[in-house]
Amino acid sequence: MPAITVTKNRSGFGLFGYQVSWNLSVAYNKGSCFDNITTSIVDTYPLNFTVVDNATGVVNPVAHTITWTNQLISSGVPWQKSVRFLVSSQPCDCGQVFTNTLDVVQTSDCCGCPLTGRASANILVECYGGIVASSTKTATPNPQQNCDNITYITTYTFGNVGATAWDNLTFKEQGNNSQTFPGGSDNGTVTFIVNGGLPITHDLTLGSPLNLGFLSPALADNTTLQSPIPASNCYRYFRGLV
Repeated sequence: MPAITVTKNRSGFGLFGYQVSWNLSVAYNKGSCFDNITTSIVDTYPLNFTVVDNATGVVNPVAHTITWTNQLISSGVPWQKSVRFLVSSQPCDCGQVFTNTLDVVQTSDCCGCPLTGRASANILVECYGGIVASSTKTATPNPQQNCDNITYITTYTFGNVGATAWDNLTFKEQGNNSQTFPGGSDNGTVTFIVNGGLPITHDLTLGSPLNLGFLSPALADNTTLQSPIPASNCYRYFRGLV
């Protein structure tokens, strides 16, 4: 029996005012019917998002759609596109969830039966700039000398977090200026303290994002998050002499 399978997935984060991509796919299985079908495909994107890459489709900014008309799809050969958008930077969209849908306009198989399909994917607009009321980063000892062990203390104070939860946020420490964890490794253990409570430790790789879904209590308005991170400004320099 002929069938259409529609899938879409998202790459990148829905960060306030940044770009995000969706990967689109439409697959046709002919069964005992035609080798090919011709149909139109429509991607409907969220209000206040701006199309950056339409992947050869026709953009209707009023209806918020990208349309590919009269697309020939062969059985066993998926139709695939990647579209890219600028995420909304409207203040009221901060922390809100939006849906992007992909529709195959109805066509017919060799028996005259309808063939259609739909897939959707949600995106949370992660407004780091919008939900973080203030942030500070200090280093001790101060001043520092070459080959000192240094502790960086980053403190975030959140404002109105809306629907944002810890697992919508990631933490990344770059380790700039040739710094590593004490001992010379890019991998180490960091500590997080929520609202002055008990320390929560987690492994971290410098330069790699760490999802904060393990933190508790739950993220709420006016939450504070503090993270002391030990570092060394010595070992990477010596590693270059090996």
